Order: sequence, then C-alpha cells, then structure tokens
Amino acid sequence: MKFNTWSALAHGLPLALLVISCVAGTPFSLGADRKPLFVDPVIRLSPNAGSNLVVVKIKVEVLSSQELQSTTVSKLADETNPPAPGRVTFQFVRSENDDKTARVWYFNAWIEGLPPSQTQKRLARFQFDSINDTAEYTLSNQASAASNWTVLPPPDPWVMTSWLPSTQCISVSVIPGDAPTTNLRIQQSSLIEQSTKRALGLDHLKLCRDANGSDCQSGGFDLAPHYAGPPLYFCVDDSFHGHGNYRGTVSLSALEKPETQAVTLNIYSSSAGAKTFGFLLILVGVVAAWVTKVFASNRLTRDQELLPVTLLRRRVEALQSDLTALPVAFRGATPGIDGDITRLLQDLTPENLEPQHFIHPASPSPFGTPVDSAGLKSFLAERDTKVNLLTVLVEEGVKPAVRMTTRPARPTDNDVITALGRIDVLRGQNPLPSEAQARATITQQILPDLAHTVLVAAGAAPAAPPVVKPVSFDRLQVEISDLNVLVWGVASLLTALVGLVVLILNNPGFGIPVDYIYCIFWGFGIPTAVQQLTANSAVSALGISVSKS
Repeated sequence: MKFNTWSALAHGLPLALLVISCVAGTPFSLGADRKPLFVDPVIRLSPNAGSNLVVVKIKVEVLSSQELQSTTVSKLADETNPPAPGRVTFQFVRSENDDKTARVWYFNAWIEGLPPSQTQKRLARFQFDSINDTAEYTLSNQASAASNWTVLPPPDPWVMTSWLPSTQCISVSVIPGDAPTTNLRIQQSSLIEQSTKRALGLDHLKLCRDANGSDCQSGGFDLAPHYAGPPLYFCVDDSFHGHGNYRGTVSLSALEKPETQAVTLNIYSSSAGAKTFGFLLILVGVVAAWVTKVFASNRLTRDQELLPVTLLRRRVEALQSDLTALPVAFRGATPGIDGDITRLLQDLTPENLEPQHFIHPASPSPFGTPVDSAGLKSFLAERDTKVNLLTVLVEEGVKPAVRMTTRPARPTDNDVITALGRIDVLRGQNPLPSEAQARATITQQILPDLAHTVLVAAGAAPAAPPVVKPVSFDRLQVEISDLNVLVWGVASLLTALVGLVVLILNNPGFGIPVDYIYCIFWGFGIPTAVQQLTANSAVSALGISVSKS
C-alpha cells in the first residue's frame, strides 16, 4: 500500500484537534464542578432576632483522592460588598466525605447586630488547598410564614366606672397564625370623646398581661404561633379622669406585622362621684321646679284671689279707724256697727277663707284641693253690700252727728248718743235697707232731729291708738312683684342654659358638662334631646304665657 501523506493529514488532523480540545477542556470542566456551595443557602434566624449561633455546611464536588484525604483546615469568611448591616463570623468545626468525589465542611456561624426584619443577600469566601472561591447565601430574620392574627375584641360597650380613681381593664385575645408574634404593642389610639372631642391616647391606654394593669411591658409582648394562653388586657390607668363616650380604634402592631391591626372600642367612662353629683343636680332641679312651677304659681294665684278681699278689708279697716277716732264719750255708741266691722274683718282673712276653699292654700297640696271661685265671688258680693251700707252709716251718719259737738252751739252728748243709736239700728233691720234708704233716713230724720237740740259743746276726744293691721294691699302687690321677678329670673336662666346646649354642648355623654345641665332640665320637664330643644322650652316648662307683640 502506498502511504498518502496528504490523505493522512486530511483525516488525522481533525481527530487530533478533537483529542486536544477534549484534553484541554477537562480542567475547566473539573474547575466548574469544584465550586463551593452552601448546602442550605438560607441562614434563618428567629423572627427579628439580632444575634444567634447556627451551623452551616459547605460542599465541594469533583475532588481528587488527595483532596479527599487532606487534613488542611479550611477557612470561610464573609466578603459581602458593600457591607450589609450586621456581622457574620464563621469558625471551622469538622469535615467529612460525602461520597467518592465530594466533601462537606461544617462551620459555626456567629451572627451579631442584625436589625429586625432583614433578608440580605451575602457572599462568603471558601479556602481549602487549591480551592479559593466564593459562595452566595441569604441571611434572614423575617418570619417564614404569613403573620395573620385572629383578634377577639372586647365587649361592646366597655363601661368604666368606680368610686375612686383606679385602673380599669378589659380583656382582648390575640391569636397568632403560623408565625409567632414578637413585640406586640399598641401602635396608635384614635379614641375620641364624642362631645368634647377629647382624646384617649397612649399616655393613659396600655396593653397589659394582667387584669390589674400591673404588668404592662413598654417593649411589648411575644406570643407563640397559635397562642391559646390567657388573654391580654387593654388598661386605662388611674390618672385618667375623662368622662363621656370614647369611640375609635386601637391599632396593634408587631415586628412581624408592621402594617398594624385595628381593634374597635366603644368606651363609656364615668365615675360614682359624677353620678352622685348628677343625682344631686336632679334633686336641685326638682326642688327649683317645684318652687317656680308649683309653689310660686300657687302663691301668685292665691294673691290674685286675695286682692279683692284685701281691697274690701281696707274699706272696713277705714271704717273701724273712723269709729276708733271718735271722742271717748261716743265710742261704743254704735255696738251693732262695731260688731259688724269686727265680724267683717274676721271674715275677710285667709284663715277664714281657706277652710271654706274660697282661696288656694298657702302650701300647695299634691292632691289638687278644689277651689270654690264662685263661692268666693258670692261671699265677697254679700260682704260688699254690707260694707257699702256701713260706709253710708258711718260717713254720712255717725261722723256728721259727732261733728255737731264741735260747734259753739252743740247738742248734748246724750242727744248725740241717742242719734247714734238710731243710726246703729238701721244696720240691723231685716231686710237691710239700701244705701239710698239709709241715706234718706239719716239726712231727713236723724240728723235734723239732732240739730234741734243744740247746746254749747266741750272739746273733742283724743285720737285713738293705732290698730295693728294684717297683710295690706300694698304688701300683696310687692309680694306678687317679687314672685314675678323670681319666676322670670329662673325662666331666663333656663333659657340661657337651653341656648348653651343647643349652640355649644350639643352632644351628650354622662360626666361631661352637658350631663349636669340635662340633670337640671330633668326637674323642669325640658326635653333632653337636642333636636327637641327650642328657645321657648324653659318658658313652656314653667307654664308662662308670653304675649306676642
């Protein structure tokens, strides 16, 4: 066979190049398989833990038998660039062969100063014999599962009341999901009193472990996944003295749940002292209402009824005064007239009229004692007729007869006494003479007969001592005026308070100022709903009629 050089080159050269490429490529393939890797590329700490000690493993494959038997101590160091928050330090522990070509190294990893809720991509350099390469890993202290909570809110409403200032607490249950809850705390409070707009903030509202409010950690509480232990407590400390209805939400947060979870609260805050004071105000309102609506109204009506009685009594007292002013010699010469005047003065007194139910009693009865107004009218008409007759007898008979004794030529005292006796007889006739008849008898018969017996007179009698008078007309007028001022003053004050409620304190809540005002309104029967209040509510409650111009 003839050797063909060109043929050999043509067929052998590609084969040679293939062998060379395979041989040359082997080291690169081996080097790629010898790259160090973390067996678990994620170093996971407890949620939000800042430091911990964990064991990590580095694995390298495609090692030679000499490298598998080597006793060289390997090194592992963090080379994250730029440096991330926190520090990681590795320390060799031991190594072992995983199979005929792979080996695993164990290192302690010390983590320090890691901020909460971190997930960092890091780089570590591994050195062993001829191997000097980096491996990527992840450092995390975030929760590995979704942080879902179940919150069992407190009862609605939460009523806080006590005799003395004390911490008030109510239970709330927080049940974490698959992840724990770390540093559970109150992030924000939006509780606002509905009338005064006063806030109940975190300076008074705490999250506590016990119902006494003694274990309230400022750093929050840690709860295990699916926590089913004792509940936590919302507590309002004893330095809070706000009254009213506080509504809003309290936002809870934890490191695993920074977006917070809202809990709705409806708080009614009061105290036994405020309620006692409110009850006293109700009593004050009831008493004031009784004085103005019952007592004053009764007294005004009574005084109005006594006005005509007083006017008639004033006329009788004037007649009595005229008779008392007569000379001593003639006093008692008209016993019938004197007796009628005494009886009239007794009849025209409240003590006589009240038992007959002619006027309202001085102290109003809760049972509504009836008043005989028609009877009083008839009673006064009869006495008025009698007084009119007595006025004619005294003014036109007795006084002119006595004045005759002051003349130089005067009748004797006996003649005057006889004339006065004849005048006195007229008031006892049955039926009684009319005023005209009595006047005619006096002027046409008695006085002319007395004038025919004229003698020189002696002096006049001394003036009679003053008579103590009962309540007068002027005094009644003053009393009516004073009572009117009282009633209108109370009405004005209440009208002002109604305006205060309508314009300013238009949202109720016990313990706030509007509650105390409503307590006064209660006694007067004024509506305690803001929508029903008007400027005339107090006047209407007092039963006062206001004329419209």
